[in-house]
Formats: sequence, C-alpha cells, structure tokens
Amino acid sequence: MESKSLGYSGSLLGTHIPNIFYTKACQRRKTNFIHGLFDNHGSWRHDHQDVVDVGVSDFTSICTSSKSPNVAQSRRHLPRGLPRRMNISLTRRVTKAEINKADFAIQPTKALRNDGMAGKFFKLIGL
Repeated sequence: MESKSLGYSGSLLGTHIPNIFYTKACQRRKTNFIHGLFDNHGSWRHDHQDVVDVGVSDFTSICTSSKSPNVAQSRRHLPRGLPRRMNISLTRRVTKAEINKADFAIQPTKALRNDGMAGKFFKLIGL
C-alpha cells in the first residue's frame, strides 16, 4: 500500500506506523503556523515577539471593558433570585437515563476528558 500524500510507502503493519503520525503532525504544524498578524495600526507584524505582542494586545482589548459601569445600578435591574420553579428544576436529582441521553448526544470524538481520552474510546470498551 502506498500513500504519496503522507510521504509513506510500505506496509501499515510494523515500524512505519509512528512515521505516519509524525508526518501528519508536521503537516498540521505547517498548516496551523501563524506567519504574522496585523497590529492596531494596520501594519503587518511577522517577528515572533511582535506577533505575541499583537495577540496579547488584541486579547486584552477584547476582554477589557472600555467603560467601568456602575455595578450597583446594573444589579438593580436583575432579579434577586431564581423563580421557585426554575430553582426546583435545577436542584433536583438527575436520573441515569438523563445522563445516558446527554452522553450519547455528544459526538464520540468531542468533549475530551482531562486525561485526553475521547468518549468514543469508553463507549467501545463498554464503560
């Protein structure tokens, strides 16, 4: 079996399997590499530190409020608590059927656990 797109030829069995993963990782790294960014003045920045500075600056400006609102005035328009019905709905026990329904609604390759394993793995082994 041969695959020119992966730069690989030979059997899929044996020692060549790690080469496939390495080649795919290199391709992803080239595809996802940021070559440069435009700064706030419209100038193209391609130096590594300049790209980092532009990214940090953009993120900071997006996540920082331009005006500091009066919190007390804003809270006046919010309800003091949840309606009783909603509170009961949110605090009731969750059934196993609801958990299974939610679990199987998630695409099997999405929502990785903190150990990096996808749900598909656990569904395949029956956990």
